Amino acid sequence: MSGDIDRVLAVAEARVQELAEQAVTRVGEVMADVGRQLDEVKAEVRARTGLDVDIPWAPAPPVPAPMDLNMAQLADMAQRCRHLLAAAELLRAHVKPESAVTVGQLAKTRLPQRKSERVLEHLRQSGFFVDEGEVSCGG
Repeated sequence: MSGDIDRVLAVAEARVQELAEQAVTRVGEVMADVGRQLDEVKAEVRARTGLDVDIPWAPAPPVPAPMDLNMAQLADMAQRCRHLLAAAELLRAHVKPESAVTVGQLAKTRLPQRKSERVLEHLRQSGFFVDEGEVSCGG
């Protein structure tokens, strides 16, 4: 009898844990979708007015504790960081803490067109930046 109870409780605990993980994943997906939609609103305002707007009431994405980070989230973050690091590596000679030069300035004036395109593509793929559409990269 005691073994049956332990088994039932173990199954129930595993199901509850699975449901909690699903909830975290779904909340993260909803927050990411809302974030994308807010980025679209900001991009539309920028395109129509030339103004960058801050939306302070916008919900911040949840920041998981390290022990709550699932492997899919870690893989996504790692991939995004790899793209960011690839862009920084391509710009290695120019990436300095004291530099105020922008990526756009470098792309238009100091870098070969192909390198500029690669840098911008990595930055877009990192997901950290808003894609502003086609950008002329010197040439």
